[in-house]
Amino acid sequence: MSTPAVSPAPQAAPGEAGDIFNVGQAVFLKGAQYCGQPGRVLKVSHGKAKVWWVDLDYIGHHACNSLMLAEVVKEGL
Repeated sequence: MSTPAVSPAPQAAPGEAGDIFNVGQAVFLKGAQYCGQPGRVLKVSHGKAKVWWVDLDYIGHHACNSLMLAEVVKEGL
């Protein structure tokens, strides 16, 4: 009996769901990428990122798939 072939996982674009962010990266919330300054990733654990929003002086906890890299926004301008 042969085993079925496993299809490779689709590659996510930068800043898309499935992306793993690194500490120190600049990010925006999807849909709010033109509002204020980007946040900085402080920690990533269990699919959530702890982000320091400098202009709000606030630390938020967000699902990684709700964030996008700030570099992606720069390229789109």
